Amino acid sequence: MLKKIFKSKPRKILIIFLVLVLLRHFFVFLSSMHVDIVVYQSWTNALIFNNFKNFYKITNSDYFPGYLYILKIVGTIFKTITDLSFNSRNFELFLKSFNGLFDLGTAFFIYLILNRSKNKHALEGGLIYLFNPITILNGLVWGQSDGVFCFFLVASIYFLIISKKYFLWSLFFAFAFLVKPQSIIAFPLLFLFHLKRNLPKQIF
Repeated sequence: MLKKIFKSKPRKILIIFLVLVLLRHFFVFLSSMHVDIVVYQSWTNALIFNNFKNFYKITNSDYFPGYLYILKIVGTIFKTITDLSFNSRNFELFLKSFNGLFDLGTAFFIYLILNRSKNKHALEGGLIYLFNPITILNGLVWGQSDGVFCFFLVASIYFLIISKKYFLWSLFFAFAFLVKPQSIIAFPLLFLFHLKRNLPKQIF
C-alpha cells in the first residue's frame, strides 16, 4: 500500500517521512534513564582521557568492548565539536541522538530484507520498527544501547540471508555479540542456515 503511494508521489512521501523522523527525534529531550546515562557519561570520560589501556581497572564496567567502541567514537566526535563536559546535558542529548541513527539503519535493513524477499509490505515493516513506541522509548528517551545491538544483528541477518556475503555476516554478528552477548541466542539458527546453504544438500 505505502509502496504504491510512494511510487506515485515520491517527493511528498519523502518529505512526510523526513518530518516524521524529525518529530521522532524530539523524544531525546524527554527524561533519560538517569542511572545508565550517568554510567555512559563516566565511561566515555574514561575512554577519552585514559583510553582502553586501563579502562576496566578504573571503572566498574561489565560491558563487552563493542558498545565501548561506540562510546569512544561518540566522545571523540563530541570533543571535536565542543569543549563541553561529558557530564553535561548536551552530551546526553548527543549520545541519545547517535543511538537514534542506529534505529534508522535497522529500519533500512528490515526494509531491504523484506523487499528482497518480495514482501509487499517491506516499507511498512521498516516504518513499524522505526516508530514502534518501544524502539523510541528505549533509545531516544532512555538512552539505552539495545538499538545499537539490534542494528548489527539485523545487518548480519541481511548479509547472511539476502546478500550472501558471509564475511560481512560474520563480522556484523561478531560486533553484535560484542555489544550485547545476548546475540548468542540467534547464533545457532543463523549458523545452521549458513551450513545448509553452503554444505552439500544430501547432508541436510
